[in-house]
Amino acid sequence: MSQIAMKTRYVCVAVSFLAVSIFCLPASPSHASVLVDCTWLREHAHAPDLRIVDVSKKAGTYDKGHIPGAVKVSRHIDLEDYTAYPPVGYPQQAQFQKLMGRLAITPETTVVAYDDNRGVYAARLFFLMRLYGHSVDRLKILNGGINAWRDAGLPVSNKAPAVQASTPYPAERTYNDFLASWQEVYREVVQAQHPDTVLLDVRREVEYTGEAVRLVRGGHIPGAVNLDLAALVSVDEAGRWKSPDALRTLFEKRHITPERPVIIYCHSGDRSAHAFVIMKYVLGFHDVKIYEKAWEEWAVRQALPVVSGD
Repeated sequence: MSQIAMKTRYVCVAVSFLAVSIFCLPASPSHASVLVDCTWLREHAHAPDLRIVDVSKKAGTYDKGHIPGAVKVSRHIDLEDYTAYPPVGYPQQAQFQKLMGRLAITPETTVVAYDDNRGVYAARLFFLMRLYGHSVDRLKILNGGINAWRDAGLPVSNKAPAVQASTPYPAERTYNDFLASWQEVYREVVQAQHPDTVLLDVRREVEYTGEAVRLVRGGHIPGAVNLDLAALVSVDEAGRWKSPDALRTLFEKRHITPERPVIIYCHSGDRSAHAFVIMKYVLGFHDVKIYEKAWEEWAVRQALPVVSGD
């Protein structure tokens, strides 16, 4: 073989190896992997391993018309720890297993959640299922929810599907590192033991400043940065999410970048879950946690410091 032919062969092998290496790299979280549109859902709705879950906020929304085949989940019955007071924490293992059994969801089920609230309640279900180990590849959110479905002129139903309860879901809190306690918030942020950690308050600005007082005290946790993400996420009236680049810009304006550890809190864990899903599974943030008991716990613990009037 000539020297030129040998060099050509080596170049081809190197290029082939590089191409294979690139395509074999692990996939990073993407906007497309989390969100599905109405066309996708319509085409996959009858797949035997898919379950559509309605987590609408407004009372009676499900009964007035839901996506055909969707099962109903109530935020304030199914998605909180009703054994505790205040019931703002995420459900305990037995509660989660009971819910999964009623919905006939197994670890092999692909779950598509939707709501009428810009994906906030759907994201709470998404986060809860990740907390108990459901594969992220089998979790989706319908972009725009029921509003986008109706806008597309697609049919709705007022009949609940007949669902046969499944065997107990093999649940355990696989991802406990997704949660932070008030002690961790106090130590890392208030005492500034980890100055690079971002404490992100995703409530409305009037809650953050204390102008709107929903508990015994108003205001925010010292050191917290405010971003009312739920109000800024949508690109249209249906509640479809903005592009990853546009979402990333919202965080960068507040100096919140993927390499910084982030603890999120809101009032009762809904908006936190919403922000968590966006940050971790759309934008690829590495270290994101939710302060689970949120403002409902911090505000009533009178010894914990609060800032108001900012």
